[in-house]
Amino acid sequence: MSAESIRHSSLSFDIPFDRQQLADYLCINRAAMSTEISKLQKEDFIKTNRNHFELIACNETDLQDNK
Repeated sequence: MSAESIRHSSLSFDIPFDRQQLADYLCINRAAMSTEISKLQKEDFIKTNRNHFELIACNETDLQDNK
């Protein structure tokens, strides 16, 4: 996700895959991937809607608070 963010020069970007295609591309189980994406959303690291992702900027203090 970070690489796509850098490539688009934005924290908000679309990926050219649906969830199944993304899982296939990453060679992982779609259900497991969706679970991890949901966790990232609940922890306010990302926002997502279908193939649109937005990375939530955080600082070192935020990362330490989540441990």
